Amino acid sequence: MYNDPNQPYGQPPQQPGEVPPTQYAPQPPYGQPAPPPYGQPPAYEPPPAYGQPPQPPPYGQPPYGQPPYGQPPYGQPPYGGVPPLPNVPPGYAAPAPQKSRKGLWITLGIIAGVFVLACAICGSLALFANNGPDSTVKDYYKAVQSQDYATAYTYLAPGASFTDPQSNKNIPITSQAVYTLAAKTLDKDLGMLTDYQTSDGSDTNHVNVSVTRGGKQYAIHLTMTKVDGKWKILNADGI
Repeated sequence: MYNDPNQPYGQPPQQPGEVPPTQYAPQPPYGQPAPPPYGQPPAYEPPPAYGQPPQPPPYGQPPYGQPPYGQPPYGQPPYGGVPPLPNVPPGYAAPAPQKSRKGLWITLGIIAGVFVLACAICGSLALFANNGPDSTVKDYYKAVQSQDYATAYTYLAPGASFTDPQSNKNIPITSQAVYTLAAKTLDKDLGMLTDYQTSDGSDTNHVNVSVTRGGKQYAIHLTMTKVDGKWKILNADGI
């Protein structure tokens, strides 16, 4: 067998076309251990001594447990991207957003406010109708028709008087007895009061009444005034 004098002792002879490992084979970076020969396991490297930092990884390789440079950690979206959607079971649809009911509540509040205002106006009108001058005149003539002159007298204001339509003279009503005598005299001369109808006068202080006595109908004009918040008869041209 031929031995090449330039061949190192103990190594197999070089085959034709094979590059010597020490001349053109790639060398590891400076300071890094050489890779093991092809087909052999890597050499055992003991761990660093206690208190000494571990050796950095080869240039261009990330430390153990970290992703390569430029890639995000596991489970995180790429830089500037959208995070992945959570796992949604098939056939499941996200609930539709609830519509705001603020406009509905505002509308209901306005309707309620208008209703309360209308009730207040109606109540005020009803109170005015029940306590107005027309109501006082109706109650007065109701007592006269039933010949309850004591009650009828309570609807007269202090200093009330009657005007004689023929002589145009005022007859003051100084007491209940004077009023009762005048009312009974009128019932005897013209007949009992059988009907009466009230109507508005020229203003709030005046009320017109159409009365019927003895089958005859005539008009009476009354002047009203307020006494202690209640409407009273101040003057009338008849009973």
